Amino acid sequence: MLWYRVSDSGAELREEAGRWLSEILERKASLKVAVYGSYYPTGELRRLERICDSLKSEGYVQTYLVKDLADLPDFRDDFDKSIFSLERSNVNLFILTFKGQKQGAVKELTTYSETLNMCSSVLSSSKQELLQVKSEEKGA
Repeated sequence: MLWYRVSDSGAELREEAGRWLSEILERKASLKVAVYGSYYPTGELRRLERICDSLKSEGYVQTYLVKDLADLPDFRDDFDKSIFSLERSNVNLFILTFKGQKQGAVKELTTYSETLNMCSSVLSSSKQELLQVKSEEKGA
């Protein structure tokens, strides 16, 4: 994962970004890429399908729309299928356009954002605890 540190110079940051991108490109065939967006009007669905096809042609062969996932008995509705996809994909692309109906994609993005915020809070509190322990070790 790419982390930005205030102390990094521009050159260090570019070098780290290059390594990060290189790792992604090496793994692109194994990455699960989910594409979210509006299926209505139908032109919007066709746009999402073209994006998937383009990514597949670039080597991201495990690219899919949520609607293409198999229905499992545990899915109560399409939103359950979206949550399943959000939790299991390596890359989640949210495509919002002016013409498309946004309710579903915005709900998915909000859920994803809330999950990231929870993870960020856990990481932040863990980092604070670690810094406190290190500080106490230095003082002891």
